[in-house]
Amino acid sequence: MAHLFRFKGRMARLPFVGWTLVLMVLELVLYLAMALITGHDMDQALTAYLAGEGRTSSLLLIEFAAVLVLLYPSLAISVQRLHDMGWPGWWTLLPVLVFVTLYLFEFLGLFSKGDEGPNLYDLIAMVVLFPFLVLLVLMIFKRGSAGPNIYGPAP
Repeated sequence: MAHLFRFKGRMARLPFVGWTLVLMVLELVLYLAMALITGHDMDQALTAYLAGEGRTSSLLLIEFAAVLVLLYPSLAISVQRLHDMGWPGWWTLLPVLVFVTLYLFEFLGLFSKGDEGPNLYDLIAMVVLFPFLVLLVLMIFKRGSAGPNIYGPAP
């Protein structure tokens, strides 16, 4: 459990996948609970929050805080997994940058989802998400460095 709260050291593939699944399940439970409580999905809850609906806005802030709490251990295990492969932990910011960019573009109205069929939004989403998927596949399947590396002993 200490792996969830530190950014130093290394983590092997199997514990990384296990902790990633645990964190994903917690996120899903949180998402479903918020949707049931508000009667909205999270996109609708955000729209209601921006429109100033009080009950939804307080719940959305709770959900946002919980996501931030889950983000810390997600980043920590990702950094440790990258360290095991001999890579710097800064690579873990790539997915964060990808999602922030995607949502920022949508929020600023630079593009938006279309009603039907493929559109510019889908193309940009695929291009932006591709580096994230490549990094995730590498983190799951690439073996760590044999023996100790600059980030510590083998896990």
